Amino acid sequence: AGYAALPANAVDLVTGNIVLEGGAQVVDKGVSGVGGSFVVGGTTAASVALASLAVVRGTLDIAHNDALQTVSLPALAAVGALDVEDNASLSSLDAPALASVGGDLVLRQNATGGAPLGLGLDALLEIGGSATFVDNPGLATGIVAVVVERVQDAGFGVAGRVTISGNG
Repeated sequence: AGYAALPANAVDLVTGNIVLEGGAQVVDKGVSGVGGSFVVGGTTAASVALASLAVVRGTLDIAHNDALQTVSLPALAAVGALDVEDNASLSSLDAPALASVGGDLVLRQNATGGAPLGLGLDALLEIGGSATFVDNPGLATGIVAVVVERVQDAGFGVAGRVTISGNG
């Protein structure tokens, strides 16, 4: 049985991967830790709200969700990598507790339908790989610069290359 079959709040930790594809809803099952990757892709969901999710040891991949407008990850503190790409309507990515991205952070080709893209990464202190912010028309370059500068000033920095281009 997959993630959809889990009863709410019955499982705290998933040691492997979680893949959510093609559904109309992303339901928070109360999982706080994922030992592998967590993929939300190709859904028609308007929002992803995972209040319990605190750690993803692999990649948190949120991509190709045409109707997705908001991503709320209030407890997320650490991910192996973060990849948010090709979400046609994304207007908010909020992960206020996210302090560490162990590998690459990629925010690429997220359209907003003309609205600004809110980026809530206020606790971010470390990016262990590259930081890529490319072709997000609603994302103000000034907001990206503040995030990158804060990470670099924290002493941990960005271990890889920083790419910022084609944003709003």
